[in-house]
Formats: sequence, C-alpha cells, structure tokens
Amino acid sequence: MSLLLKFIETGNLADIKLGLQGSAVRAKVGSPTDIMDLSDSLTLWAYGYGLELYFENSLLSKISIKYDFTLGKFRLPECFVEEIYGQFDRLSSVDNLIELLKEQEIDWSIDKRFSDDSTICLLCNEISCIYYSLEDHHILCIQSASS
Repeated sequence: MSLLLKFIETGNLADIKLGLQGSAVRAKVGSPTDIMDLSDSLTLWAYGYGLELYFENSLLSKISIKYDFTLGKFRLPECFVEEIYGQFDRLSSVDNLIELLKEQEIDWSIDKRFSDDSTICLLCNEISCIYYSLEDHHILCIQSASS
C-alpha cells in the first residue's frame, strides 16, 4: 500500500508519528526550511511546499501534506524514499477519490465544519482529513485529523 494510503489510515507519515518530540522528528526528517510560531503553544515546521508539521507544546500534533498543481503530485522531502506519488496524483474528480477510498475500505464522511462552496473536506476513519478542491478537481492537502 502506498505511503499516502497508509497516512490516511493511520494519521502517521511513515515513521513520523503524532506525539513525537521535535528532536525525534528532526532526526527523522531533518531541519525544516521554515519555522513559524502560530501561538505561544503552537509551532509550524514547513519543509518546502509539500510538508507541514504542527507542534503543540513541543509534541507533533498534526501532519499536513500538500498537492503540487504544477508538478501534478505530492512533494515530500527526500527522506521519504518509498513510492509516495502513486494513486493520488492527477485525480480528475471527487468521484475518483471516493472510489479509491471505497476500494481500500477506508470509511469517510463529509466534515461540514471545513467544507464550503469550493472545497470539500472528507474525514477518513476519524484519523485523517482530505481537502479536495471542487473548482480545480485536485486534492489540496491530506492531513492528520485534529483530536
């Protein structure tokens, strides 16, 4: 199963697991390209365009991976050597996404809190969210669901 499908099912990206300390994450992924303090207790580590890690009180609380429209695939740091692009690249409709989730027996529902006229948010197994642009017909990002 591809790295992205495992991420949707578990909320963890390879061996980057929610709840890890920043030092453990840095040892696995390397140093971020940018660090932003979002509040006193929330920090964002960005790795180029494709990967964002959120730390709350120094513990990894959310992982977000972004789809690159220009390249037509997800861009992750080189430390993720597994096949990461696979089935999610160039999805042509939300119907294709839903069919893929059904094939993989991943439960999902629409999360109305984060959906609007242009974006649909699918909550998968209460572990991960997929944000899909209804205008561009592409996944915007996949992220571990906030607990």
